Amino acid sequence: MTTYEKDGSSYPRVSHILDVVDWGIRKCPPYILKKLGRKGTSFHNNIHKKVIGEPTRVPVEAKDKVDEMMEYLKQYKILFTEQHVYWDDPVNPERKYAGTLDLLLEDKQGRIILADIKTGKIYKRGIVQASAYKEAAEQFLKVKIDSRLIIKPCKDYIGNTSIQEYGEGGMDSHEKCWRMFNNMLSLYQDMHR
Repeated sequence: MTTYEKDGSSYPRVSHILDVVDWGIRKCPPYILKKLGRKGTSFHNNIHKKVIGEPTRVPVEAKDKVDEMMEYLKQYKILFTEQHVYWDDPVNPERKYAGTLDLLLEDKQGRIILADIKTGKIYKRGIVQASAYKEAAEQFLKVKIDSRLIIKPCKDYIGNTSIQEYGEGGMDSHEKCWRMFNNMLSLYQDMHR
């Protein structure tokens, strides 16, 4: 799916817009990318179902990672999971996009954090994607987001599972990523006229 539909309008998905620019990941054969995508989608679906209390069948090979992610999330109040967000440019109604943010969290200090779950390598694309989601979520949900966070389940060399965090200190600034996304959004729109 490359677009979301809302109120009779079509909104291109953030991930589809980012596909316009080759981030180097396409050096993998398409069948491998598809397989990795299915694993990531399955992981996201299992986390979402566990967060909202729905029964889920976690594959044996993912159980440790799902359990560790759920344990990690206990430190936060979960405000939203799998939330569709939409962004409309107030000046140019043609400039719009949509996406699905993984988690909107609140920490013990009351800060609102947009968390994006990754199951594979962290590319700059994921950091830009988090900035696009941040802008859309602030506009659509009418909430001020204090920071972006990318979280990834990992196994060490002896099989122990942990969660790696990539917070604001380890990422390009939101402003820089937002500019990059806007350039890609402009390119996408030019290509689809």
